[in-house]
Amino acid sequence: MRVLFAHNLAPWDSRSGGGQRVQHQIASALSRRGHEVRALFLGSPPPPPEPVPYRWHPVREHRRLLNNVGALADATDALVATWMPDAAYLSSPESIGVLSRLPGRTGVLATSHHPDPPHLPRLTWRLAQVLSEARRLQPFYYERAVLRRAHRRSAVSSYGRDVLVERGYLRPETPVRVIHNALDPYWLRGAERAGGAAAPRSRRGFLFVGRMDQQKGIDVLLDAYEASAANWPLTLMGDGPERGALEARAQELGVANRVTFLGHGTRDQVRSAMEAAGALVAPSRAENYPMVLLEAMAVGLPVVATRVGGVPEMITHLESGLLLDHGDRKALERAMTLLSEDPGLRARLAGGGASVAARHEATGIIDAIVGELRASMDLARGRAPSREAKPHPGPLRRPPVSFGPSHPRKSRRTGQGRPLAALLDAPLSGRPAGPRR
Repeated sequence: MRVLFAHNLAPWDSRSGGGQRVQHQIASALSRRGHEVRALFLGSPPPPPEPVPYRWHPVREHRRLLNNVGALADATDALVATWMPDAAYLSSPESIGVLSRLPGRTGVLATSHHPDPPHLPRLTWRLAQVLSEARRLQPFYYERAVLRRAHRRSAVSSYGRDVLVERGYLRPETPVRVIHNALDPYWLRGAERAGGAAAPRSRRGFLFVGRMDQQKGIDVLLDAYEASAANWPLTLMGDGPERGALEARAQELGVANRVTFLGHGTRDQVRSAMEAAGALVAPSRAENYPMVLLEAMAVGLPVVATRVGGVPEMITHLESGLLLDHGDRKALERAMTLLSEDPGLRARLAGGGASVAARHEATGIIDAIVGELRASMDLARGRAPSREAKPHPGPLRRPPVSFGPSHPRKSRRTGQGRPLAALLDAPLSGRPAGPRR
């Protein structure tokens, strides 16, 4: 099977997150099974720190979203001229450009890793509403278009599935299969030893791994750390737009001498930091089904996380981790103090976490993804039509620049022009919607 992946960033780009790493792991697993896999990534990432088992193609990145959509559309045109994918696995707003140029016989599986997608009102032709809503929500309208026009859809958590319906991305009757994130075999290597011995008493220190932005709640972590009685050091691994402000905040709180900012790390560096730490702290304000928690549990590291998104589907409080309400500084302070003082609790949580990690071993999860890709191929080729996912209507044109009523433009393949609202609000059948009356 030939499978095309498309994402907005390479997984080893310093700006990437869990979603990019998940897609990379899936692409790698499919390639190791003998499938022919290629991937399109925006940007000019540095050389990957380790061999990549599939072929990947960098695509020039632009500042404007619409230009990135066009760049991926052009890259898809060039790719399918010599290499025809049987299926495509799409997972970002920019991948609408890929969808617009895929051949009609290519099955499309779409997923969303977004932790907190905003509510989407329906597009209208009222200019004021279009300008105030559509421009601000442009990437999310693109993401909705990808999800609605795909043959099959998956979500990484029940939360992720439900929120897509509640906030206007999919209709309630749309079938969405929940397929949890898989752990790469790299993380499960030595997991039995890590889970059996749990977190050794010699492990000291709190660890955070992730992007440094408002979503991750690192400001709350610093405040809680300053107020806690724990005498462990705190290591923050990652980079992002909030790093400068967080370094200044550590100085203001008087804890800069106990807090280390390591920047972006490779997979080996992250694992080494996890194996040396006493607990992982993830105080996020929003998450879907975070990989960093699974990776920490796989190496026997106790975790403290917030009850957001799909996290409660993964972690049971006091059994496989500690769960807190997001933004609750005092609760986080107490949890950090308790973990630093109670090695028995750390051992119990590490053992429970190792069991959770073992359930996310990749084999069965990749089997499920292969099944969805093959089902998308059947639908694209008309072998298994259904009311909810009918054969792909054929290539779509690239979205025009304007969000208002657009003039029809000739497509090099279809010879037909379609307004953007018809593309973004297409019905689940896959047929393009006409202008609203």
